[in-house]
Amino acid sequence: MSTFVDSLLKYIQQSEKLIVVTLTLFLAGLALYAAEDRLFDYGGLSAWARPLGLIVWTICAAHVAIRSVMALASGSTAAVRFIAGIPQRRRQTAYNRPLINRLLATGGIAREMLCYALRQDDNHLWVSSDRTVPRWLTKLRRDGLLYPSSSDWGTTHFRIHPVAWEYMQKYPNKFINRLRWRSWPWTIDFDEDKAAEQIEELNPKSRLERFWEWLTGRRRKKDD
Repeated sequence: MSTFVDSLLKYIQQSEKLIVVTLTLFLAGLALYAAEDRLFDYGGLSAWARPLGLIVWTICAAHVAIRSVMALASGSTAAVRFIAGIPQRRRQTAYNRPLINRLLATGGIAREMLCYALRQDDNHLWVSSDRTVPRWLTKLRRDGLLYPSSSDWGTTHFRIHPVAWEYMQKYPNKFINRLRWRSWPWTIDFDEDKAAEQIEELNPKSRLERFWEWLTGRRRKKDD
């Protein structure tokens, strides 16, 4: 008996497609019941047709009821877990906020490296150990946004912090790659000051910033 009940419960749990059929028949039965003696004539049906239809409709109604109860139970459980997890998520958010603030405050070459990694959908960075440590690398490591993952002969590998990487993937519009690097930028030996100027020229300015530049420019002309 218990095996039969377990098999029945397993079948019910796996009958997501069947619920569409039973729900359709259940609603159709309700519609026919509401329209009986007004729009339809059952006088020509065989004696067995109406009892069979009632049995089929009852089975469909039972299946719909069971699936509804299961859906409500699952939804209630998920809701309870969500509500119970609110304090933990709030604590986690408060813990991650300083790191996210440092991520958003990052600019220049350091930010461009993060944006390029996001564009490539790969949080793996590496630099050669036989060259001077770049300023952007020092900046990212000091802010806790980058940490060494491994090293081999002449190369050190880094990973973007998981919290920062998840935030970047969630809000990609905030991390748009501006410079068109011909290769992985962290493998190229380039002038950071010149690259920073290029990034500054490519970054779009807000209306407030353009208005302020226009206003200060007019003031300088008047002073001259």
